[in-house]
Amino acid sequence: MNNGCICCTVRGDLVRILGQLAERRDLGEITFDRVIIETTGLADPAPVAQTFFVEETIGEYYQLDAIVTVVDAKHASAATRRTP
Repeated sequence: MNNGCICCTVRGDLVRILGQLAERRDLGEITFDRVIIETTGLADPAPVAQTFFVEETIGEYYQLDAIVTVVDAKHASAATRRTP
């Protein structure tokens, strides 16, 4: 992917990359059963998840199965006490 925040580039880069993977799979160049998208540092996974529902070509080929969130147990409670 190009450098930058995935929130900003998700509609371009993610759609392009998933489309290229689908094409290569259909041509028999590669095989895979699952795609894992790791979004280190992304506070809100919604833009990535929305790609599977908003982009018809992606939604027809891929199925969003799960979103996994990792929380820093040592600092999570401190984050919930902050006031906006």
